[in-house]
Amino acid sequence: EDVCTYGLPIILVRDPMLIPAADSYTCTRDPNISLHELNPDLLRSPILYFANKALRGESVNYGNYDSVSIIPKKQLNLYNMKSAEMILTVSDTVADSINKTYREKVLKVNPAFNYINERLIISEDLHGRKLVNEDEKNVKVFLAKGTVGYISKCNKHAAITKYIPISFRPEFYHESFEELYLDRNSLNGVETPSRQLRPDEVFKCEYAYALSATKSRFSHWDKVTLIADKNPEIDNEMYKRMLYTAITRSHGSLTLLL
Repeated sequence: EDVCTYGLPIILVRDPMLIPAADSYTCTRDPNISLHELNPDLLRSPILYFANKALRGESVNYGNYDSVSIIPKKQLNLYNMKSAEMILTVSDTVADSINKTYREKVLKVNPAFNYINERLIISEDLHGRKLVNEDEKNVKVFLAKGTVGYISKCNKHAAITKYIPISFRPEFYHESFEELYLDRNSLNGVETPSRQLRPDEVFKCEYAYALSATKSRFSHWDKVTLIADKNPEIDNEMYKRMLYTAITRSHGSLTLLL
């Protein structure tokens, strides 16, 4: 309804194979057009070729296919993690494990603290916060759930500090949101007694060195490493859609670990 106030014709297009958000609005549930068939010319892209093989549940062989490499999971190492622009998984459990390993083994940071340039994904909307592009005053960026970005400023703190002032820069934007209060207890899974008063507005997020397919659906990256882990709680159809969603998050190259 807000977009319609511009008085322009709008056509809502949906790819039904992408994982829908749990809180999807009507425009994604009831579109004007749903895409069901891939243009044959697009199958020349190895990424889209393997994305569609995942949807059909077809097996693939290890090897290099131009922009796609398929390797065994046992070959996952710190080099694979460090060289990827984003690591994707099927389950949140595996993503959480990789985030922990990435911080400790690749970044070699103290896991009890947070640092400038740490990569985060927002887990709760703060729609009251927005950035306006100075060159195009009508362009606004909202602090919305699912946005991936970096800590651009971080106050020094003790390991038990519950809330710390930070600045957060979305990965697709040049400016930062200022004066946010990071909920470190929620981020680091630590419950410690604290006399610190809770700020009126709390910035809740998770680490984003690795993301599950569900959390990655709003973004794209040039170089993606995807771990096709199995989750017994996910049925086969949803598993295929998760693989499809994760594979199509790559705009450049993909390393698929089976």
